Amino acid sequence: MSTPNLGLSTMPENSLQPAIPFNETLQIIDAILQGNVLDKDLTAPPTTVLADAGKRWIVGPAATGAWATKSGQIALCVGADLWYFIPPKTGFCVYVTDEARIYQYNGSAWAPVVENGPAGAITGLVMVYNSTTSIDITAGSAHIQSLGYAVSRSSTINKTIAGIAANTWYHVYAYNNAGVLDFEFSTTAPAAAYSGTARSKTGDTSRRYIGSVRSNASSQIFKFLMEDTRIIYLENCTATPFRVLSNGTVHTGWTQVDFSAVVPITSRMAYGNAQNLAPSGGVGIGTDNAGTGFYYVINPAQAFAAFWPLDSSLSAYYDYITGSAPTTGLYWDVWGYIFTR
Repeated sequence: MSTPNLGLSTMPENSLQPAIPFNETLQIIDAILQGNVLDKDLTAPPTTVLADAGKRWIVGPAATGAWATKSGQIALCVGADLWYFIPPKTGFCVYVTDEARIYQYNGSAWAPVVENGPAGAITGLVMVYNSTTSIDITAGSAHIQSLGYAVSRSSTINKTIAGIAANTWYHVYAYNNAGVLDFEFSTTAPAAAYSGTARSKTGDTSRRYIGSVRSNASSQIFKFLMEDTRIIYLENCTATPFRVLSNGTVHTGWTQVDFSAVVPITSRMAYGNAQNLAPSGGVGIGTDNAGTGFYYVINPAQAFAAFWPLDSSLSAYYDYITGSAPTTGLYWDVWGYIFTR
């Protein structure tokens, strides 16, 4: 006879060798209690020795050799190349060591236990300026689109851009490296959001977008401070490229100002200062080239620090809408931006 749930052998009355079912039952209990397996994808049994007794694997698909026909079952090593197989029950949970992840049997397959909230969730992973070629990324976790679950790391890591080019956006992506979150730099921009504001690398859903850094004309990362999803530049923002407009005097219609050198593709909101140095004439600042969208007016000899909405091309627009074209006009400086990830 056996128990109804786990199929553990019970000890027959008046058994001549009670140790046999008793020891078998203990082996199964030992294997599934606080279950831990080394791998879940192997399709052929590894070579084992006596010292490997007690180690466990989830048998991979289309298994061969001694594991043939046992796919999905827990293979328990009981000696040198000797195996005992435990068919999983619905609700079984095991920790898969090589992935550092918990899996649960749903009645037909082993599925990862979703962690850290819904698809697209992200916690921590703050970028910190470290040097002209490297940044630190703090501990945290991120949902990875291709995996369908979150991967985490428990410590800060330093990452360096190899062969950094001048005047270039480098996008930071998180990926699963043997169960631990790791990071890479790429000039490939993130794709459209796959869940909420969460983005993956264009053409590669195994890479989750974390943020972006920009290099200057000397191939050095601009200094910055990240707070939540806000970036503030720690540079002279009255000089190129942060000064996106120097002495703008157009009076003939709404004129485009390009912010893309200091605001990444994942932002639609720049932060900075616009200063109208004209002695007369108000300058309008807006989100389109017709003055029909959001816009406001900066009066002569006034400055206005604010968040500036940008269009999909990372541009805003200006026009001297009163008075005549000035000789000294509008100066527009970017201090930072808000982005989504």
